[in-house]
Amino acid sequence: KQTPAFDYGTAIPEQRLHEVRSCPLVEWAEPMFMGWLFLQRPDGRRANIELVGLGDACVGGPWRMAEGSVESIHEPKALIVEELFQEQLGIDGVGDEIEIAGKRAVVRAISRDVRTLTAAPFCFCSLAEARRYDVR
Repeated sequence: KQTPAFDYGTAIPEQRLHEVRSCPLVEWAEPMFMGWLFLQRPDGRRANIELVGLGDACVGGPWRMAEGSVESIHEPKALIVEELFQEQLGIDGVGDEIEIAGKRAVVRAISRDVRTLTAAPFCFCSLAEARRYDVR
């Protein structure tokens, strides 16, 4: 909650997560995905997003919700979008279907007060879905 920004970090290999967890003074460590991807709106237009993939504990996810829960990312193809950017993303509400990197996603929740310093809105999903969307 107190992290000021994480959208311009460099990739940390997953092996590092296991190394950190083995340190005696480390209480916990969770994986996270951060990437810039294109979302295809229902009307066919594309929008750039900052996709955040969360681990099982949802660490790094939105802490205020307008509708639904952060845990909804564990549902198949689930996505959380920020209410401030719904119009920009062409999303009317929960249940809307869009595509990320050519793969189907379903809006399962709407976050509130997740701001960005860039023009690209944050969207959240599970770590597994983020890896599925990542085409690098």
